Amino acid sequence: MRIFVDVDGTMTTEDRRGAPPSTEMIDRVKALIAAGHAIVVWSQRGKRYARHFCEEHGIKAEAYMGKPAMFVDDWPSLRRTGIPTVSPKAFLAMEIEGMEI
Repeated sequence: MRIFVDVDGTMTTEDRRGAPPSTEMIDRVKALIAAGHAIVVWSQRGKRYARHFCEEHGIKAEAYMGKPAMFVDDWPSLRRTGIPTVSPKAFLAMEIEGMEI
C-alpha cells in the first residue's frame, strides 16, 4: 500500500514548523515501512522540509514532496469521492494489512 503522510501536525505534535515530533506517529510510519508499505512524506513547506524532517528522525520514505494543489487521475472513484483522508489519531488506530499493531 502507498500512503502519503504529512509532516507538521501529523508527525509532529502541533501544526507548526519546529514542533516536537510525535514519536507515536513516527514509530507507526517506520513500522509501515518495515512491513513493506511505501510511504511518501509531504509538506506544505516543500520537499526539502519533508526530507530534512525524515532524515532527522530516521524515516526512510519512498519519496518526499510538497503538498499537491490538485490531483489529475483517470480513476473514476477518485474523481467522485476524493482520496481517503484520515486524521493522525484515526491513522494510529487503523489496522493496516500486512502490519502487526
